[in-house]
Amino acid sequence: SYVDEIIQCVETFGPYIIIAPEVAMPHSSEESAGVFGTAISFTKFKQAVTFTGDQEAKTATLFFTLAAQN
Repeated sequence: SYVDEIIQCVETFGPYIIIAPEVAMPHSSEESAGVFGTAISFTKFKQAVTFTGDQEAKTATLFFTLAAQN
């Protein structure tokens, strides 16, 4: 369910997870029910993932996903 919560946050708030060119740090809210422990994961995509929102489109290939239990 944590992945679904991350997607919902991006759909609601836009591509705020893009923290630098080509770098994203996906996470959910502190009330997330899908977190079972504190962790970080890394994924590198061969093709850029494009995010659209109210502003210009942003892309990322490097993803550092955060999960914090507290």
